Amino acid sequence: MDRIDTANSHDWLSLCARRSLAHLLPQLEQAGFSEETCARALHSLQYALRLPQAWPMVRAFIARWAPVMERSGHRQEWLELLQIALVRCQTEADGATEALILFHLAVILRMQVRHQESEAAFQASAARYEALGDRRGWARVRAHHAYLAWERREFTRALQLVAEAQAELAHSPDDETLAYCHLVRAAVAYERQEWEEAYREEVAAYTLWEQTGTSRLATMALMNQALILQHMGQPEVAISVYQQALDRFQALGDIAGWATAQLNLGLLHANQARYREALTCYRRAEQVFQRLNDSLRLARIYNNVGEVYRYQQHWEEAEAAYRLSLSCWSQVDHLAGLVNTLDNLGFVLSAQGRHQEALEVLQEALDRLPQMADDPAYPDLKRTVTEKWHRAQEGLHAGEAQETPERSHE
Repeated sequence: MDRIDTANSHDWLSLCARRSLAHLLPQLEQAGFSEETCARALHSLQYALRLPQAWPMVRAFIARWAPVMERSGHRQEWLELLQIALVRCQTEADGATEALILFHLAVILRMQVRHQESEAAFQASAARYEALGDRRGWARVRAHHAYLAWERREFTRALQLVAEAQAELAHSPDDETLAYCHLVRAAVAYERQEWEEAYREEVAAYTLWEQTGTSRLATMALMNQALILQHMGQPEVAISVYQQALDRFQALGDIAGWATAQLNLGLLHANQARYREALTCYRRAEQVFQRLNDSLRLARIYNNVGEVYRYQQHWEEAEAAYRLSLSCWSQVDHLAGLVNTLDNLGFVLSAQGRHQEALEVLQEALDRLPQMADDPAYPDLKRTVTEKWHRAQEGLHAGEAQETPERSHE
């Protein structure tokens, strides 16, 4: 048997890997990339990362492919390859690519609701960009870090990070990052129920992303506009805007964005008492977020499904959905969502006459409330949980009185 020369074999493998990546790169410009394309890209990159000669192509590929993988169904595989690539950066002494990979690691970890790890990666990326003197890169990291702070409901910190990013952008302009700053400001305004301010910020983000050709983020801003329009009393306009966003997400192959739009559209239908349509939207979103292992969105979906069944007084179905939601909330750092679902479950248990169980669930909610005293949702949640607790207590005492037999008079 002929022996294969190792050096030549490496050259051949390197050439194959580079050719494969070079063939896949142009497909990034095409709308509607396939899952098969993503799988091929991961396979090719896995081999290319082993070959020092292929590093320049790997570096270029990661920079352009990362946004695609962040919206695909292969987030965990992508995360693992980014971690391997990070080690290669250190071997290659490639500080610029290391800063970029740390940034994309932080984004993926945020999407997986691994908030502490995401926080550390954002901090490390910002430090690398600062050491490189890349102020635009630093500002971009700060803006996305602000979105993580918003997801953790640290609204004051989110706005502070945005302010830091925008201060730097005054010297190093970057419209895409500025648009992301508007997005975070809109998100904070939304949580504070400042609808007009939230809408203005979303329009500003959408306009900048449209001008820069950042289609995916522009579509996300469009979807958020629809969500805000619901609260501004324009449900039919919101439905039309949602449909535009759904069509655009589908054309882009952004399954996570498409599923988020379905989730929000379902909420609109539920608020209009179109329960069948709401459940259809929720089930579509559920299928995608199960595939993406996105516990945060699944928790929201199941809570919303519970709401639909509660509105219809289908107590058993509502209870099952709320318990699924609680299981998902337990996997993420989102205390307001957890307490809200406990509150909803307590109501459903009381409605079934199970007042003792309701009291236990509502007491858990009350015990957790002090941990979120700085959250804007705290006053309303404290009020509603307390009211339900007292009603459950009254229901329990009334039930005990009925069950106690009266003594007969002699």
